[in-house]
Amino acid sequence: MTNTRPIAPPFPAGPSTGQPARPAWRIRPFDGLEGVLPGGTPGDARDGVPEAVPDRAPADAADRVPGDGPADVPGGVHLGAHRRTLAGRLTAALGTQLGERRTFRKAAWSTGLCDQYPEAGLTLFHDDRERLVHIEAFAPAPVAYRGIPLLERPFGDVVDELTAAGCPLATDDTGCLAPDAGFHLTGDPDEPAQPAESVSLLTRSALDAPLPRMTDGPRSAGTDSHRIVPHRGTDTVRLGEDRAVLRARLGPALQSTPEYGGAAQDWYYEHGLVLTFDADDRLTTLVVSYVGRRGTALLDGIPLLDRPYEDVAADLAAAGIPLTARELAADLPDHGVTLHLVARTHPAPPVAAVVLRAEGTPPAPAHA
Repeated sequence: MTNTRPIAPPFPAGPSTGQPARPAWRIRPFDGLEGVLPGGTPGDARDGVPEAVPDRAPADAADRVPGDGPADVPGGVHLGAHRRTLAGRLTAALGTQLGERRTFRKAAWSTGLCDQYPEAGLTLFHDDRERLVHIEAFAPAPVAYRGIPLLERPFGDVVDELTAAGCPLATDDTGCLAPDAGFHLTGDPDEPAQPAESVSLLTRSALDAPLPRMTDGPRSAGTDSHRIVPHRGTDTVRLGEDRAVLRARLGPALQSTPEYGGAAQDWYYEHGLVLTFDADDRLTTLVVSYVGRRGTALLDGIPLLDRPYEDVAADLAAAGIPLTARELAADLPDHGVTLHLVARTHPAPPVAAVVLRAEGTPPAPAHA
């Protein structure tokens, strides 16, 4: 059924659909969604929060509206906008139709947070500086590209209409990618009559990032316990160390390019480590978090991982270690450590990751 809830200004259908006018949030390639916030979204600098929009590109000519130009940014949710500003403007613009906001981490090792609005059909992914880096829209969000509604319709029909409109598509097991338009449409190519599930809007750098791949070398037996060294790292890995040196010590890694926070990332599943490096291949962020196996991280003998946060906080307080709680995290300022929680849906949310970052810390000496 076509969604007609008045949560955005009406937008006439494009020539390829012949469908009646309906509310629509239009995709601006590598920029975000326009039409979500009536009246425009002034630069975040007006709110005292500098707005840095990564990878912004002008909309395709077919997506322009009268008067639209480089200096004319319509109301919308734009990649690079600040989380606090977006939340306030969405609330003001959509009111009760925005519904509940659910905040979570995409993964235990993610240093940024996600805000999901189930009733509006939006999930907003932010980086470690609270800038929007990824948008996912799902029903009932009325998302369109070149006048073609993308959701709550058969996946095959949407693909056919995008193709007829001259939008290049690359099909994969999870749906299809529109590389020139900067979005991925999730659906089942083997079940084209089923509705498209969601639309993900990407930055250009995320789209161009190379696929993750394993490095060569003999596998390590792994590590199931790390001793945290305050402000420095662990007993085996130190902030500031060279990427090649760490690979020689730890073994093969799944290497990737992170969405934010660094130039490169290595995943050591056997060791429960996610390591992020700067452009000079120096370790800047160290995360201890185990996937597929159990392990722990110890600070002054206190186990931190996979225990209820309240229990960990009580043990730290008893040991005289100051702790400052914040949203889905807690900082140990005297030790340069941050504890991550993934969500608060659990009655006793566990500590899912232990994070050390190099900001303000001089490069560590080579591992002894």
